[in-house]
Amino acid sequence: MLIDPDGVDFRGVGAHITDAAGLREFVVAYKAGFPDLRHEVIDHVESGDTIALELRVKGTNSAARAAGRDAADWTRGRLGIGRLVKVRDGKVTSWHVYQDQLAFMEQMGLTPEPAAKPV
Repeated sequence: MLIDPDGVDFRGVGAHITDAAGLREFVVAYKAGFPDLRHEVIDHVESGDTIALELRVKGTNSAARAAGRDAADWTRGRLGIGRLVKVRDGKVTSWHVYQDQLAFMEQMGLTPEPAAKPV
């Protein structure tokens, strides 16, 4: 296992998780929501036990399919995300996710349409 057995400090996408089992459960659920999820590393910096990553994340939201939306309407996310990971003895002790939640929600079709502008 890549997670420190003494615990992990995972923060991001509305979650704060402190144990390996909870993190595994979160990742499994996230992967179920985006079954074709892919992460592309755009850039990274390493310094000591810390790694900063810039990622491009792509995936199809399976909730769109479950809701009966046509294939043309399925939202395909493409989002830039930052990650800050700390490692001790080859195990992840801290994993923080930074992403634009509004952009994510817009791409998933979870934001209301803007109000019409007055003429």
